[in-house]
Amino acid sequence: MRRQACWCKTILCEGKNLNTVAAAMARTPMFRSLTEERLLQAAGGRHLLQLEPGEELARQGEALDGFYLVPSGELRVLLSPVGDGAPLDIARFRAGQTVGIGDVLLNRPASATLTAVAKLTVIRFEPRFLGSSDDPDRDQTPEALPGNDLLGALTDPWPGRVSICELDRAPSTWYAGPASR
Repeated sequence: MRRQACWCKTILCEGKNLNTVAAAMARTPMFRSLTEERLLQAAGGRHLLQLEPGEELARQGEALDGFYLVPSGELRVLLSPVGDGAPLDIARFRAGQTVGIGDVLLNRPASATLTAVAKLTVIRFEPRFLGSSDDPDRDQTPEALPGNDLLGALTDPWPGRVSICELDRAPSTWYAGPASR
């Protein structure tokens, strides 16, 4: 069972805030290639989480309830060393960045603790958004995108290459086979 990310204010993305969420998604490299229709589909059913300064979004070693896009605010990434010692402040996530996608794709617990630096809003994407067949909560109906296939929606025009930007902040390209430009 996944733990609730935090005891913060949670708002379903629908109605008035649907366009706002879709616009925030369109500004990120991960979703930039999607059409307006697909952005609205992907935004539907997501949750906006609003955190106060110091509130934890995720705790190192605990199961994640999804990955997050930061449309406003700033997250501090704290890594606790093995054994004794104070957590290390290793990174910050700001508007337009995604966090936690690597842990979700690999079906592993949070790699670090994520804490709001100031007032923060994030958009939560459940693991099934990525179409993971390992996700026990995944239903058999399309989630946000036709075919429940985000990776297919992000395919480059070059055959055999799928681009995912900001995979845990590090731009990367996954190659399914040889690709040439």
